[in-house]
Amino acid sequence: RAAEYVDEITASGGVPTYTSRTITDPDTLREQLTTISKQGHAISDGEAALGVRSVGVAFEGPYDYTHGLGVFGYSHDVSAALDQDVPGVLQDAAADVAAAATTGGGQS
Repeated sequence: RAAEYVDEITASGGVPTYTSRTITDPDTLREQLTTISKQGHAISDGEAALGVRSVGVAFEGPYDYTHGLGVFGYSHDVSAALDQDVPGVLQDAAADVAAAATTGGGQS
């Protein structure tokens, strides 16, 4: 699906450039999306806003919608060492959110 998504964006005018670190080359973007899909999380370091680092995960919810859950902070406060711990915590939280959404949050 990543290749189709990149093709759609490219056809509609390309990837907007937010910073000098934004990935705008379609082939590089496809490669990055493939890597993200394999590892189960994404890390952004200045691609959307200079000085901001983020880690995020995607998950499927009910009705075939894709959702995201992530954390971000200033790059000087969010060290690269956190990249090892945060994805797992986010994946666990995303699984809990997806389960709650599917079951109605345990409400009767």
